[in-house]
Amino acid sequence: FTSYKYCGERIHQDFPVILVDLPSLGSNDQLAPDLGMEDLADLLFGFVEQMELPKVHLMGLSLGSAIVSTFAYKYPEHTAKLIVAGILTRPRKSWRMLVDESVRVLDEGRMDEFSQAVVLYLVNYNRIKETGITSTARRLFYRQMKALNEHQRERYKINGRRLLSVEGVLGYPDCETLVTTGEFDSFTLPWENAMFARKCSNASFALIEGADHLPQLEKREQSLELFSAFLTGRPLDQV
Repeated sequence: FTSYKYCGERIHQDFPVILVDLPSLGSNDQLAPDLGMEDLADLLFGFVEQMELPKVHLMGLSLGSAIVSTFAYKYPEHTAKLIVAGILTRPRKSWRMLVDESVRVLDEGRMDEFSQAVVLYLVNYNRIKETGITSTARRLFYRQMKALNEHQRERYKINGRRLLSVEGVLGYPDCETLVTTGEFDSFTLPWENAMFARKCSNASFALIEGADHLPQLEKREQSLELFSAFLTGRPLDQV
């Protein structure tokens, strides 16, 4: 909810906004280790049905992108527009090694190494100058990871294993879709996001200049303007 605060406020200028914390994500304390990505998409669909929402725009970033794109593919009649950023498709071996190692050292209680691993795979250190991610921000991120309590550590391990279980996307949605990421994203590479967009029947692909894997935090105003333009039907080339 903290990460989505500004995003929700901006989109709420044009649409009602519902923020959903699925099990073991966000502030939802339910662990649910047996639920995979497709299960979470089905659970999200159950929520949409329970709330009697006929059609929704969906936004998912990073891990959430796999959930909402699966929803859009399986339930097209309930999907209006889709925004995904840092989409997970078929994870690279090097990517799997990083996530697997972070889960392993967390299992062993090696919090210093774990915290360093998470910062290393989410921050492109070769492009710090361009992205402007400060040493203070990196230290705060490191300290936040190192301070995880036992329950939060278990949630991380569950989501790490969910990521490692991804062998490929279930299918490609047909709805109007925006695929985006930062131009220096080293976790889900720009070309991987572009390939996902190319396989969708009605997708636009946009790179956010000077951003890394978390453009909605690193280049907030540019990202929010892009999301707003897409949802309201304004030309993306004017952003």
